[in-house]
Amino acid sequence: LWVLPNEICLSCVCAEGTTPFSAAWQRLKIVQLRNVNRKFKNSLGTKAPGRKFQLSSLQMKFSSLVRVLKCRDRNKFPLAGTGIGGQDMRKIAIITARGGSKRIPGKNIKEFCGKPILAYSIEAAVDSGMFDTVMVSTDDEGIGEIAKKYGAQVPFYRSEETSNDHATTNDVLLEVLSEYEKRGEQFELACCIYPTAPFVSGEKLKLAVESLEKSDADTLIPVTAFSYPPQRAMLIREGRLVFEYPEYLDSRSQDLEPHYHDAGQFYVFRTEAFQQNRRLMTGNILPLVLSDMEVQDIDNPTDWEIAEIKYRILHP
Repeated sequence: LWVLPNEICLSCVCAEGTTPFSAAWQRLKIVQLRNVNRKFKNSLGTKAPGRKFQLSSLQMKFSSLVRVLKCRDRNKFPLAGTGIGGQDMRKIAIITARGGSKRIPGKNIKEFCGKPILAYSIEAAVDSGMFDTVMVSTDDEGIGEIAKKYGAQVPFYRSEETSNDHATTNDVLLEVLSEYEKRGEQFELACCIYPTAPFVSGEKLKLAVESLEKSDADTLIPVTAFSYPPQRAMLIREGRLVFEYPEYLDSRSQDLEPHYHDAGQFYVFRTEAFQQNRRLMTGNILPLVLSDMEVQDIDNPTDWEIAEIKYRILHP
């Protein structure tokens, strides 16, 4: 057991079969603890990072596990009191990060306010404490290495079919779930997170997952209201402006029903319904309404600059 600042790394280095972990016993397990028992904290004192401690000597209690990367067969080693083991719904976070962006070269790993923008999505998923697996789906080895550095798994790379410009998010998610099923792993709930979503947080993902679990919906989508009423939309026809909805021409803005659009950050969904419908934007959808300040499409360099300004305002 290596005790490091703010986290404990468990590395199963004994012979296979001598630990409770029945599969993937050599994987690194990262557990970040919050509200650690004061007695345990004091026992660390000022000892230098990296000092070894015997697992049998650590008698501690803690109130919440913030990050857990568990071995595959977790049901044989449930974490008592955490709500993670046993009969709970298995969950996976899938971060879609293809290489080869054209409008913003290297977009998915470009530095955003001090670190690769991909890191924000990974850290939010891990910090939420909601997922058994946090993985990145990519076709790029460079992106894969950065994903691993920030705590995500990259167990396989995309096929040619899901690496081209015509592949959809639905195609990528279906492939990921299928690949895990081939490896004997199934998930009841999944969250697709875009790699350029720095406004996503662990708290937001936790709220979204718990909201979907408590509902009868198939999917949860974060949305934000249009800043200007779409009912006042105009079209250009033969060089002239034409009102798309003339019936609202004399209506007051405050009397018009709010319209919403996809925030473009993440989607939480039940995998069974998704695999049947083969698309996210269908069925029984639950909204999560976000403020305009928390949302920014990043499609060009100007969008990027605006997103950084918003981020710095929200995180002074």
